[in-house]
Amino acid sequence: MLRKSNKSVSSFNQSRRNLLLSTPFLLAATQLGAKTSLAQPTQATLLRVDGDIALTNAGDAAVFDAQMLDALPQISFTTSTIWTDKPRTFSGPALFDVLKHVGSDAAQVTATAANNYSVDIDRALIEERAPIIANRIDGEAFSIRENGPLWVVFPYDEDPKYRTEPIYAVSVWQLERLTVTQI
Repeated sequence: MLRKSNKSVSSFNQSRRNLLLSTPFLLAATQLGAKTSLAQPTQATLLRVDGDIALTNAGDAAVFDAQMLDALPQISFTTSTIWTDKPRTFSGPALFDVLKHVGSDAAQVTATAANNYSVDIDRALIEERAPIIANRIDGEAFSIRENGPLWVVFPYDEDPKYRTEPIYAVSVWQLERLTVTQI
């Protein structure tokens, strides 16, 4: 005959009660804008995301190193650009996935480069697969001298809509920071 001890049943019920009580708290905290944490980078920070985000790991910001960016879903495409002499294969996470990872459904993202070039990227330009935050060209990481280590890239050859001045203007190379806002 199988018997359950009162202690184990009591412990199980207490655990269940704690879970049930904590779930509404977590939901309410998230809805009220409370921020929770992401993993910490273990290497040099390549990208800082701040503003209207739900998940952070550095004060009110989310910072990413190369490993953290590589852990996100990767997209790769070959395209020519107005800045390169031939078609190149760019790969990295989609901007859409980076925003999703930090818990943002931004109306606008301001991208800032190492030289303080800054431009607003309207949400209408951010699709599930484009642009990407390229961290590799032809399979290799690239340096600041080669417009890296991060570059906002669209598949320019895929569709004429990607070969316009507004798209070229938001194709920020030497990307360091994204600031998310609701307008």
